[in-house]
Amino acid sequence: MLQGILKLLRFHRGLPGFLASRLTGEQCRSILERSLLAREENLLRLLRRAVYENPGSPYLPLLRRAGAHPEDVAALVRAAGIETALARLAAEGVRVSLDEFKGRVPVSRAGLEYPVRAADFDNPLVAGDFELMTGGSSGRRERLTVDLDLLLFEAAAHRLFLSAHGLLERPVALWRAVPPGSSGIKHALRRAKLGMPLARWFSPNRPSWGRHLWRSSVFLQVALWHGRRAGGAIPEPVQVPLDSPRVVAEWLAGQKKAGSPAVLSCPVSSAVRVAEYCGSNGFDIEGTVMWVGGEPLTAAREQLIRKSGASTINGWSLAEAGTLGLGCAAREVRDEIHVLHTKIAVIPEPGGRAVDTGAERLLLTSLLPETPKLLLNVDSGDYGIMNTRRCGCPMEAAGFPQHLHTIRSFDKLTAGGMHFTADDALRVVEEVLPRKFGGVPGHYQLAVEERDGHGRVTILVSPAVGPLDENRVVAATLEFLGSRSSAHRMMSENWKASGVLSVRREEPEVSAAGKVHPVRVRTAAQLRESG
Repeated sequence: MLQGILKLLRFHRGLPGFLASRLTGEQCRSILERSLLAREENLLRLLRRAVYENPGSPYLPLLRRAGAHPEDVAALVRAAGIETALARLAAEGVRVSLDEFKGRVPVSRAGLEYPVRAADFDNPLVAGDFELMTGGSSGRRERLTVDLDLLLFEAAAHRLFLSAHGLLERPVALWRAVPPGSSGIKHALRRAKLGMPLARWFSPNRPSWGRHLWRSSVFLQVALWHGRRAGGAIPEPVQVPLDSPRVVAEWLAGQKKAGSPAVLSCPVSSAVRVAEYCGSNGFDIEGTVMWVGGEPLTAAREQLIRKSGASTINGWSLAEAGTLGLGCAAREVRDEIHVLHTKIAVIPEPGGRAVDTGAERLLLTSLLPETPKLLLNVDSGDYGIMNTRRCGCPMEAAGFPQHLHTIRSFDKLTAGGMHFTADDALRVVEEVLPRKFGGVPGHYQLAVEERDGHGRVTILVSPAVGPLDENRVVAATLEFLGSRSSAHRMMSENWKASGVLSVRREEPEVSAAGKVHPVRVRTAAQLRESG
């Protein structure tokens, strides 16, 4: 409690100065150029101060086990480069699984085991100006400190990105959640720092003053108050439920009519919803740009968005690290991004290739000292296809040549812009549903599927279970998912309102190893092939 109040006071004192000055284009270029020149030294300084000189670091036992002394790591980084050095450390066991990073299981290697908490991976160098929450894909949303200095780098990167796509002069709106969700408020603060305030902020949820979330609402109100004092730098959020996008559609159509089609930042599924609504109800949004992320931008989803006259640009982010990549202006693949490799180093996990897409499981290492969580070869839960090519777009010219595309997650239950974890799914299919409706573990499975461009979650129930009320199965699943925290309740209510969840009587899919995984991810192409 006391720590939260102190962070609120620090945020209250620090935000006026943050909002008082604006980053110019030249300053943004300078921030990015400095990050390129200091990339290796930033990593080595971060390892020295936050790991080797920190006796409580969860990475220290792994480095000692691998015989990785600080001077040896420094020599390797300078001789072979960051990615090669990280790959060698990963091969020696210096990597952290998603479950370990979330504190769900102890770190365990041959001859070594020790307990960890999610908080152990907090960056000790970050005092933290305010608190948000992670996206919930860990099963329990974790508090996350965010440093305003980190938003300076991200604002500079976003300006480069928007300039590369010719969108600097366009009005930008959000359709993203207010705190405890993290993406909306960070986006608003970045835009304010650039002197380009958001035109509108639509939110699928309203601020919560419940027992566990009141601090998030206080942080929002403090930000709005300072934003008003700074000349309206942060707009007041307007609640627009996901299943009723008319307000967003009217605003987008109004911008088109005024001769300045807008940019709408939102999850992929939200972009599909408003695009379909516009097409069905005669709203002209030709030229609108949907700035999407959080879910796969599949061919079917992009086609539905384009049918409305809108186009897409995309990004890649992680609550624990913020923006990790931004869309290529000369993309060859619809979700192709430039990795912000001066902020995050990305390498493939040894042996972590997805057979169906060829994407590799990604290990992430934070490079900037302001990153709220310290990552050292951390399994992100994401897969992607990496390459370096000459695309000719301004982001490459600015020094960001690394590309990533076909970004997927097979460990998270992601649909409708909301994220639950495989751990949540496991409890649903192995405990909740068998206890309420009969059957045994293996008779239930959650299938993440794309149908008609929409992300859906289907509860597969084996016919062996016998007759059941499908509506009760959906209700029981949503009730459990919403019971784990106030933030989970918000996500569960969004799923209920948007009709994401349904039931199908079908035998769960068995893997080649004879296992029934709690979550099955199937693409639109796979669904067509299966009929």
